[in-house]
Amino acid sequence: MLFSIEVVGQLHKRFRLGIEQVEVGLLRAHRGHGNVAPLG
Repeated sequence: MLFSIEVVGQLHKRFRLGIEQVEVGLLRAHRGHGNVAPLG
């Protein structure tokens, strides 16, 4: 069973948006708290 390109595109967009939101959240938390350990 193959996914259509449109479905894959929508999933990819949602995944990217989720990752960006997580990164923004981590950056805000890091700026707000100096004791937050950096990831990576």
